[in-house]
Amino acid sequence: MEGVDGIVTEKQSAPTGPFYAFAREQITAEVNAAAQGAFDAGANSVLVNDSHWDMTNLLPEKLDPRIEYITGSPKPLSMMQGVDTGFDGVFFIGYHARAGTWNSTIVHTFSGCVSQFKINGKVYGETGLNAMIAGHFGVPVVMISGDQHVAEEAREYLPWIRTAIVKQGQSAYSARHLSVANARELIRKTAAEAVKIIPEACAYLPSAPYRLEVQYLQAGQTDRASMMPGSMRLDGTTLAFDTADYLQAWFAFYTMTALAERAPMV
Repeated sequence: MEGVDGIVTEKQSAPTGPFYAFAREQITAEVNAAAQGAFDAGANSVLVNDSHWDMTNLLPEKLDPRIEYITGSPKPLSMMQGVDTGFDGVFFIGYHARAGTWNSTIVHTFSGCVSQFKINGKVYGETGLNAMIAGHFGVPVVMISGDQHVAEEAREYLPWIRTAIVKQGQSAYSARHLSVANARELIRKTAAEAVKIIPEACAYLPSAPYRLEVQYLQAGQTDRASMMPGSMRLDGTTLAFDTADYLQAWFAFYTMTALAERAPMV
């Protein structure tokens, strides 16, 4: 949701925020715009997975009636719940850049306690993390919407991807936005283009084996995360996990981070 047009602060994106109702309207409308573009280009079905916070953000009564949707948390694949080998392509709507990105709004990587996520030495944000889950099932990511920084991040390893840049990040909590109407139309057009390039797109997944490295913000968080069987502590705040299966790396990260989030902040 942090990459949605008009969203720059947790006062909007957090369920407890005073302007959360606006954010729900916005993400629902942008999802509808993407679905409309997909249907315009010949898609015969669209499944939407609500993927922000507790994953109950979409307004079901306002969704395009042709859409099926998944809500609620926890889900085994979290932001990628529902993906399998039966899908032709994936859209990422309202995405934000990875933790530490300069001049990009509300950046993080999956959790506020994660400082850095790596696979085989390469740093990824949620875009890459989730693209690799899709890649495990042989499904390419063909569209992303958000600010200019998440678009640039996606193009690092998904060069075919179509990008709908609905705002220009100015700082961690400010952006220059398209009008609501223009942002939605851009998303619709980009989605239609993305469906058409599916035949030339590739599922993204680096070659096995996989070394997951996660750096947390605090040693206390890492203490808890290190209780994950198979994890290896590299330093005060960094854990590693080795596997031949990317989904196992994902589940290790998901479990370690759930443990880390329970640590008291100091």
